[in-house]
Amino acid sequence: FGVRPNMRAGVSSGVVVMASVEGDDAPLTAVGSTVNLASRIQALAQAGGCLVCDATRRLVEWFVDLSFDGEHEIKGVSKAQKLWRLLSIRDGATRFEASVAQGLSQLVGREEELAVLSEALRAARTERHVIDLVAEPGQGKTRLVFEFLQREATGDILVLKGNCSADGQQVPFFPFLEVVRTAFGINNDDDPEDIARKLEAGLGRSDLLTDENLGLLLNFLGLRPPEGALAGLDGVLIGLRTRDLLLALLRAQCRARMVVLRLEDIHWIDGASEDLLQGLIGGELQSNLLVVHTRRPEFAPAWKGAAGTRTIALGPLSASDTTHLVQTRLGVDVLPDTLIRQVTERAGGNPLFVEEILSFLIQKGALRVEAGKVAFDAALGESGLPASIESLLTARMGRLPREDRALLQAAAAIGRRFDPGLLAVVADRPEDTGDALQRLQDQDIVHREPSSSDYAFKHVLLRDAVYNGLLSDSRAGLHLAIAEALEDRSKDRLSEVAETLAYHYALTDRRDRAFHYAAMAGAKSLGVFSLGEANRYFDEAFAIYEHDPGCVGRDDLVAFLADYALCLNISLRAKPMMDLAAKALPVLKRSGDSRHHVHFLHHYVACLVCDARYLEALIVQKDLNAMAHRLGGPEPSAYALVSEMALSCYSGPFTVEVFEAKRAEAEAALAQIDDAYLQNYFWANLGWDKVCRGKVVEAHETADRMISVGLRTNDPRSFGYGTAMKALIAMCTNDYETAFDMSERALHMSRVEFETAIATASRLSSMVPLNKPGAADEIRAFIESCSANGLTMFGVGPNTMLGIALAIEGRIDEGLKHIERAIEAAEER
Repeated sequence: FGVRPNMRAGVSSGVVVMASVEGDDAPLTAVGSTVNLASRIQALAQAGGCLVCDATRRLVEWFVDLSFDGEHEIKGVSKAQKLWRLLSIRDGATRFEASVAQGLSQLVGREEELAVLSEALRAARTERHVIDLVAEPGQGKTRLVFEFLQREATGDILVLKGNCSADGQQVPFFPFLEVVRTAFGINNDDDPEDIARKLEAGLGRSDLLTDENLGLLLNFLGLRPPEGALAGLDGVLIGLRTRDLLLALLRAQCRARMVVLRLEDIHWIDGASEDLLQGLIGGELQSNLLVVHTRRPEFAPAWKGAAGTRTIALGPLSASDTTHLVQTRLGVDVLPDTLIRQVTERAGGNPLFVEEILSFLIQKGALRVEAGKVAFDAALGESGLPASIESLLTARMGRLPREDRALLQAAAAIGRRFDPGLLAVVADRPEDTGDALQRLQDQDIVHREPSSSDYAFKHVLLRDAVYNGLLSDSRAGLHLAIAEALEDRSKDRLSEVAETLAYHYALTDRRDRAFHYAAMAGAKSLGVFSLGEANRYFDEAFAIYEHDPGCVGRDDLVAFLADYALCLNISLRAKPMMDLAAKALPVLKRSGDSRHHVHFLHHYVACLVCDARYLEALIVQKDLNAMAHRLGGPEPSAYALVSEMALSCYSGPFTVEVFEAKRAEAEAALAQIDDAYLQNYFWANLGWDKVCRGKVVEAHETADRMISVGLRTNDPRSFGYGTAMKALIAMCTNDYETAFDMSERALHMSRVEFETAIATASRLSSMVPLNKPGAADEIRAFIESCSANGLTMFGVGPNTMLGIALAIEGRIDEGLKHIERAIEAAEER
């Protein structure tokens, strides 16, 4: 049987089975119900074979054996569809049996660990528990979790799974993207409209449906939110509210049933996901939640040892367990002593190594099973078995037929997990990719992922062995083919795959595309307040530009520099901002006046202020003011005015009359633009101006207003900074207990770097007069950190208090000299 040009598909009840019988020109058969679906498909198969579409594959995959048959154009369907060839029906098949057939090894010697997991599940019904599963590669972390869930995860338990990967380490919320897709039933081939409907329905079931929440989730998935859904929100607020929404969705699920959050390979976790997970584990206790994450020993999560967290360390299998694993894998009870010895010595108790040694020996012809008995050529095994697992895997891959090895190399370049449709395009083998994947699956090299159309290497070490064997030119060629194919397949949804495109293009000589997608990925990360990932993408993009300045046009470069500067500013990466400015200002000067140029200068001034380089900031501010005047309009004016008002608090202060006039002008400009970042920066500097002028009552009023606005608008920047400002006011009025308490409160509230730095400085300063233990040492460490990161301004107050600490210790002369030096240094700036 095969796909015919005149094939048509009937659709009924959302389920389609596409069949073609050799010699029959009849149209495809539509199956409109899942009732007796397996038997009806079996009948079709017995009649001559059939193909099923992806929607049907998702319904029946546990009961049948399928192989990928390529992507095909179907009449009446707008885009190519994945089709699956039905190979056989599994009578009485279970999900467990199906999954074991897809690459999972037999579980041996882990009964004690299974008991710990079961105990944690029971305890989690009343209070959140975390299982931290740690082991070297190949020890069976994934297999153990799978076995546990098969035994314990009954119908009333929701399992949400997310995978971390080396390739996804720079993608914000990478494992939680998979969690959200699973929770809302989103498939890879769903159109944006279908995804929006699923999100809307899911939010409604959780009583969390609002236009904003729908917009947040669509933006989270890399899709365009509805018009106006995120109005008034900048990247900081979008990112913070997305985090809150994800936790709210999880809590809603936990109220309805027991939830197991399963996160694989967190040694590759991205920064945003790590923060979210740390907030979940360190936050309020939640019943009906068990978090199970796996990792390698070199990574230690910050929450290790926290209340409700238990670490399970998987060690090597014993010799008897290794023997049992070999018996189970070969299906025999008696093994030659020489085989037991060779496998035990070489594998070192690692289950994956045991399996790979057996596969190698079988492939080489040194081991076979006949009539329930094992025939083993010990001499051939001893001489031919590579010394290391890396060599063994490389040798095993090298014995594959050339065509299959080439396909496997293309798959390895895509990643450990790969879309077979994309692979067929990259390998330029649309006709036989499915057959080749079936052969590789039969050899236990790849397997199809459960509940997915994707395939995956059995283990990351297998993928690495194949990928590392590629020559550099071949590797670059594959990455270029992958990037171009993915770009073509995602024409209308490029933002969704920006990180993947940035990764693949970076490994080619297409620096223009590498810059473009690195910049896009950086802006996308910035848009969800994932600053670590955003900074890495922006750093990468600028490095590409430095290597090849012709890779980007002038206007796109200036827009990129504005985003980069904003990211550096709100990340408090002042020193990198100085380095960037030294290289970028000549380019910006040649580009002329623009709103993006104004933004860059504004953020540069802010970073100069953070480093207490006030005189330099005044020079840049002069250029900023002139450019804003030439451009005109509310946005350039607002950015210049707010920057100028902030700088006046530190150098060349305005008179009260001038400051108030600037304030009125800035308020009028801000009212005409939608910029949450600038609004917060404006109010923060209004309050600080009052503090600097000693207007305590007005400073308190401004702080109260910021707190009120922050609570009303759910903006933690406003109430975090307002609370930190109250701590500063208390310090200035010698109310040190209040200063310390308000600082602690501000640190608890603050979720943005600037507010946290202000609150930390206030807390450390108040510790000295309160004679808190360790104050001097904490201040020294803080000042050293500020100096190293170009954040001198935040250390000025604590540095002065360090002199007082020395005096309190009885080192009065040393303390006074320290204070004098601190004053002289401030005046020089």
